[in-house]
Amino acid sequence: MLTSTGLFAPVPGCAAKHDIHSRRRSWLSISILFLSVYSTLFSGIYLVLAIVQPRYGRAIHSGGKLTPETASILFALFAKTIELSFVTVFVTFLGQVLSRRSLVKSSRGVTIAEMTMRTWVVQPGFMITHWQALQHVGFTVLGCITLTAAFMAMFYTTASDALVSPHLKFGKWEDKEMVGLVKASYANPEYVKANCKTPISTVEDPTDSGLTCLSVEYAGQAYHNSITFLDTWASINVAGTGVSSDVSGRPPAPAMLHDNTTVIGTWVPTKSSNMTAAYEKYSRIVNDITLSMPHAGVFAAAREEKNGILQPEELAGVGEYSIEAAVVSPSLNVLCANLNKTELAPLIYIEFPDAKTETANVTGQIQAQAGFENDIQLIDGKSYLNSTVVDDIFEWGSTHDRQPPVFPMYPIEYNSLTNISVVQSDSVYMLIKAADVTTPDYTICQIRSYLSPNCSTLYNVSGMSGGRLESRCQADNRMAYNRSVDNAPLGAWQKDWRNIGSQWITSLSLNTGISNANSSTSRLLAQLIPTVPGWGKVQLNPLKPSISEALAAMAGSTLLLSSTDATFLHYWNYTAMVLDPGIYEKFNATITSQQYTSGVTQRWQGMFYIILALVFATNVFCLVYFCVRNGLVTDFTELQNLFSLAVNSPPSARLHGSCGGGPQGDQLNVDFHTLVDDHSGHFYMKEGVDVRNGRAYDMRRRNSPVNLRHLKSMTSYSKLSTPRGSWL
Repeated sequence: MLTSTGLFAPVPGCAAKHDIHSRRRSWLSISILFLSVYSTLFSGIYLVLAIVQPRYGRAIHSGGKLTPETASILFALFAKTIELSFVTVFVTFLGQVLSRRSLVKSSRGVTIAEMTMRTWVVQPGFMITHWQALQHVGFTVLGCITLTAAFMAMFYTTASDALVSPHLKFGKWEDKEMVGLVKASYANPEYVKANCKTPISTVEDPTDSGLTCLSVEYAGQAYHNSITFLDTWASINVAGTGVSSDVSGRPPAPAMLHDNTTVIGTWVPTKSSNMTAAYEKYSRIVNDITLSMPHAGVFAAAREEKNGILQPEELAGVGEYSIEAAVVSPSLNVLCANLNKTELAPLIYIEFPDAKTETANVTGQIQAQAGFENDIQLIDGKSYLNSTVVDDIFEWGSTHDRQPPVFPMYPIEYNSLTNISVVQSDSVYMLIKAADVTTPDYTICQIRSYLSPNCSTLYNVSGMSGGRLESRCQADNRMAYNRSVDNAPLGAWQKDWRNIGSQWITSLSLNTGISNANSSTSRLLAQLIPTVPGWGKVQLNPLKPSISEALAAMAGSTLLLSSTDATFLHYWNYTAMVLDPGIYEKFNATITSQQYTSGVTQRWQGMFYIILALVFATNVFCLVYFCVRNGLVTDFTELQNLFSLAVNSPPSARLHGSCGGGPQGDQLNVDFHTLVDDHSGHFYMKEGVDVRNGRAYDMRRRNSPVNLRHLKSMTSYSKLSTPRGSWL
């Protein structure tokens, strides 16, 4: 039934029971304001985290209070709450804009297409299934804002996962002062022996338990390293292309540390490492090789709790870090030279006058009797043993204050002899004979060690690929030890290493030539002795290693054992040679490590910054809007409110035929206003009315009982229907 004013209503005079305006202190206003503050605050925090990209260090690590898995869930949870609160806040903002516009008499009203915009944000697929609405209002200011908000809501969690959620990420290289626990001097034989792991206790074997253990370890490491080294050369030989004759460009010496870390040494060029130049100078083959290995103590220092470096196992087993430490590098010099039999005679015991000899098991070979070492005496009036033509090469004699070695006899081809008993020596020696068909010469090799200040130690460890320890000796290396310690001299030859080297060379059975045992190791080494080629210049063979390179590769493990728990400095600054429980030494280092970090992990992910920034900006805008507006009005775009308003409104002629399949085409552009009946206080929607000139819709206060009863609601309407400029 229609009222006297011609308005449609199910019940005559159906008046609103509640005011259309909610004050600031109402539950609805407070809850929306709280959600707006929450969404603004946390979206701002997430944006800052994405920009600053903080590294969480030990705050997030496996086994800690906050594990990576838990952190990922928490960040995703907060991102989801931000997304949900953002959607709620923006939909409320959109509803307020449209509802307030529908109440303003002089406005353009609200169309059906505009009322569907809230669904874009809540149900993004609606834009695909009902694209007509998007076509009508998608290019308006409010439509563009809503469309942008819909996409931001869709991708916010993805953007958060890409930019804010913690991911393992490398930081920049940072200079840092690290510490390492030092327990012994470099190449301390007693410490090395005491720390060899064996089930045979000193109770069972009081004298040789440690030495036996070391011999097995030396031999095992030497053979393992040599096999790896020779395997590399085998591939080069098969390929046939060869490598450089410059020592710095040849395959490096490999080793293993603790069975889980690959060690790579560096060939260091010296004044006589160029075989061509050395041959021109000395008129003989001189094979001079220097190997610098990384300091093994960096391995333990990297795990030292005081340094606070997160290990891969603390990062779900997949972490990684790299350290370049400015510490000394244990180095080994292997110097081999070829001599003919006459030149070698001063160093062969059986050539000495009054030498005690016997016939060996090879016909015609003269051999020294057992205990010949005790018969080696200085000639009266002399301080050094016989001089040789290679004294300047090996630094023997009075000029260098070093005694030469003496060998019992001449070894036969493919056999070798050793000397580890030179008084006050810093070296161990080997005499070896190449195949007679290749050269009649014999080869003497001198092996000794020192601490180099010209290198740094680079340690990389990864939970996926294991550890890698290598020395870096480039001339421009800013992390070289001598760059951190001014005027650090080239280390002196380490006499303690001679004891290490003696046990090492004995364990390899390189002295079996005393009995012509034809050791396989000696045979292999003999086949690597450089000789004068029939054509071309004397140089390192591009297809196979030299004997000095092979010996250095086999002895590299002694440098690692010698530097384990040893000083990082080029000098020993303590009274005792073994420190118990040890002293922490500082050293400079530069480090880059993976930690759980916010921020991009790949460059293309940077596009998600737009999402985080726009969500924050939209949240700020909405928060300001809610603060400026005095409370909220009833959101007529909400389904329950729209339904109640629609069923209590007169039918629309312009929507004729839409009751079955919904509005189509231009029906989506039909504008509606929310009006109120002056007499009953009844709210309803009406299409396309020129409310700017119609007096019937101007609010006037009346003193009738009905109007007094609904005065509050009508007063709110009169305020809200006042014409105001709005670009939305």
